[in-house]
Amino acid sequence: MNAARTLFRGAGMPDTAAAQDIHQRLLRFVSRANWVVFILFLMVSPYVPLEGFTMGVVCGGLLVTLNFHLAYRSLRRSFHGGRPPAFPVVMAKHYLRFLSTGVIIFLLIRNGIGNPLGLLLGLSVVVVSLLTASALEAWRSWRSA
Repeated sequence: MNAARTLFRGAGMPDTAAAQDIHQRLLRFVSRANWVVFILFLMVSPYVPLEGFTMGVVCGGLLVTLNFHLAYRSLRRSFHGGRPPAFPVVMAKHYLRFLSTGVIIFLLIRNGIGNPLGLLLGLSVVVVSLLTASALEAWRSWRSA
């Protein structure tokens, strides 16, 4: 087992403590970056000449940020206890959140609340945050190597 651990560390795999540190740093960054990206999108959205575009950005951004927070909380609670979580329960929560998000998006579009393009931009807040966090972490890793 020690030989395998040494082999993987030698291949660039971090040990458990370092991996935990990276995960916590990425999670903190993404959680904060979600709000920064959301505010930036909100600042730019009034300049887009489409009716309801800003409202779409607001609805999409709040929906995806809330969904990200709920996913984080759900997974943290699942893995925080002494025993491992039941896989079907974790997946059921995930699919229930996914289904409810889909229903909310459908209702927003069907009732004409916000522009669909603004909604799409708002829903991309977490994606932009994750891509930024990944790029910064890759740059840090490349720079320290």
